[in-house]
Amino acid sequence: MATHITFVYHHRDWLEKDVDGVVRYNDGLVSIIDRVYVDTCNLFLVEGLFLDLGYTRYNEVYWLEPGMDLANGLRVLRKDIDVVKLCDAALKNENRIHLYFEHPVDADPELVDEVEGPPSEDQQNHDQDFPRHEEHG
Repeated sequence: MATHITFVYHHRDWLEKDVDGVVRYNDGLVSIIDRVYVDTCNLFLVEGLFLDLGYTRYNEVYWLEPGMDLANGLRVLRKDIDVVKLCDAALKNENRIHLYFEHPVDADPELVDEVEGPPSEDQQNHDQDFPRHEEHG
């Protein structure tokens, strides 16, 4: 029996239902995480791998029951027993499972310019001797 599964994380978007009742996870990003060891897989690991993608939190995470659509097959992942069910489902689905994260999405994320090269004059630490003032008393 296989001991490793693959997580397919869907993130950077949200689930919504259209007027026809079809549930979609619009566009977003997909991150594939290979070789997740089943015997040590738990909720802490699932969350940690998500946070490693650069997020600070999430509202809810769902896994998709293989062979089902998003409207009927999403299962909430809140406890380690849910992770056990997720792993069992993955092992029956060519060792692959899809997870959908609902999380805050910044409309205007703060961009930080990273400048490569030597620091500017005012950013440098100077190796210079400063005069010493000794107090005698």
